[in-house]
Amino acid sequence: MKREDSDGTPDPVEDHATGRRDGTHGIDVEAMDHWDQVIGDMEATAAEYEDQGWATLQLHPGDVTPLSGEHSDRVGMDVLVPDPEYEALESMLGSGIEFGDYRVYKNQQGSVVFALLAMEDASTEQAVLVPLFYSVSNPDTMDVLDRAREEGVLRSYVRRLQGDFVELAHDDPELFGPVDDEE
Repeated sequence: MKREDSDGTPDPVEDHATGRRDGTHGIDVEAMDHWDQVIGDMEATAAEYEDQGWATLQLHPGDVTPLSGEHSDRVGMDVLVPDPEYEALESMLGSGIEFGDYRVYKNQQGSVVFALLAMEDASTEQAVLVPLFYSVSNPDTMDVLDRAREEGVLRSYVRRLQGDFVELAHDDPELFGPVDDEE
């Protein structure tokens, strides 16, 4: 809940994991209407995997934040998920599952890129689906993507509110770039 000053304007709320104080990350509120479509795409993709006999875990981020390394030693995309989903992912990774393959489906609405990351372990026929979003007008996001291109890896940090996280590495950061980068 945001506090309001005596003049009725909301105070910014600080995200302790990222150090940000606005909570919007440069995302146009109108563009967020497309988030429901991304969630629907995730559900349809999960159904396709399940029709082929795969088990799926669908993550429902409450926030996706670029981490430029300014407020922590992590550089990549911070993905905040509900505790039960985090625990299920942590359990999968703890059991030895390795997501050797992944696919990225994406769309861009104005300055906002919406992506669906599908990570696969073909040997166990399990997939984790992670919807993401970011604004190309956010300098932190573009710094993260530029650094990932230079290093040849983009990292996603899936975390729960308490701050525990798992790190996922994606060795083709170009797949996550803005749609305009591909044209």
